[in-house]
Amino acid sequence: MLITKKDLIIVFSMLFILISMPFNFLYNYFLVTGVIPSIPGFGYAIINHIFALIVFCFFIFNFKLFFILKKCFFVFIFFSIYVFLFSFLNLTYFHYAGDFGVFIESFVFLIYFCCFFVSFSFYYNINKNIFRNIFLLMFFIAIFEMNFSNIIPFSFDNIAGKTEGHISYQLVSFFMLITWVMFFFKEESFINRIIFSFLILFLLLISGGRSELIGFVVAGIVTLLAYFIFSTTQKHKKYIFMFLGGSSIIYLSIYLISKYANLFESSRHTQILDFENSSSWQEREYLYRMNVQKIIDNPILGSYGSHKELGDGAYIHNALSAWQQFGIVGFILYLILIFIPILLAIYYLFKDKDRYNIYPFLFISIYVAILCIATKPIFWPYASISLGLLFAYMKNRKEIF
Repeated sequence: MLITKKDLIIVFSMLFILISMPFNFLYNYFLVTGVIPSIPGFGYAIINHIFALIVFCFFIFNFKLFFILKKCFFVFIFFSIYVFLFSFLNLTYFHYAGDFGVFIESFVFLIYFCCFFVSFSFYYNINKNIFRNIFLLMFFIAIFEMNFSNIIPFSFDNIAGKTEGHISYQLVSFFMLITWVMFFFKEESFINRIIFSFLILFLLLISGGRSELIGFVVAGIVTLLAYFIFSTTQKHKKYIFMFLGGSSIIYLSIYLISKYANLFESSRHTQILDFENSSSWQEREYLYRMNVQKIIDNPILGSYGSHKELGDGAYIHNALSAWQQFGIVGFILYLILIFIPILLAIYYLFKDKDRYNIYPFLFISIYVAILCIATKPIFWPYASISLGLLFAYMKNRKEIF
């Protein structure tokens, strides 16, 4: 059987997503529990980077596969070239000349930004079964680790008895969610959709990622409303799903609050509105004020790499980080790439309804917009995921039409 370039890209895209997210979760879990030894040298990240470079090379030599939306694609390319040149000039001529540590942060972001775009643009072509099985494995690990005395059982550092060196609770939550996304919207069974909806809600609740949970709830409600309004499936299924879903959420909430109220006292989720006492909010506010001042001092070109002066990871936790790092032009381009998918998702929802399964694209575009604008810095390359789903939807639309 002849294997085409497209087939190879699909295979490596699936492997890249698996290695970057669910396999990353499993590796770190089995590492901290002592089941497997650590990978010498650069650790698990080197495997990630190798597959990222493979996907990136496919992208470089197969531009035509992404010409289905030329204007949008060219904005993406322009942003990518701009980021690289801006970073290169700062490496060679400006304040951080010769500082490869600052440059690598931007360069790795750019590579993964492109790779997520490529990989998720084949969303409808990627097999769902392996993601479903890994998701169930994640769930059973959660049940095994859940001792009902700590609401964040996936703090791998706590399991290992260490304070650093493993993936954070935000990444754990995100890996769970993306693993769920890769199969959920392809499920045909009505019962399976209900079951997996509650499983991911449970996992996000106990894993501790606040913005991941809020993003899921908001994007999920909007997507569910779109399903009720635009779905062409039988009406009685909608009403059954609405009744079972609504009543189950109400019952589950009342049950958990009444029986396990003490469990949630230490939960990060209860600190969402506690601005005065939450150390997390106070730290983010401090970083925000210090870094925004850098933007005010340099409004046109920003202040590339200046967040490093406060320490590793001391960036603004929202879209303004793009302004600080890449100036006003980079910030505007970044916002355009965030809003293009969500605007087109709404447009095609009214135009196509659900003839081409628009729901994963709608869900991810809302979810990514919430995280990128409000809680995640540009160095978390989530914006390209919704952009990739946009191209996936357009290709799926064209092939089915």
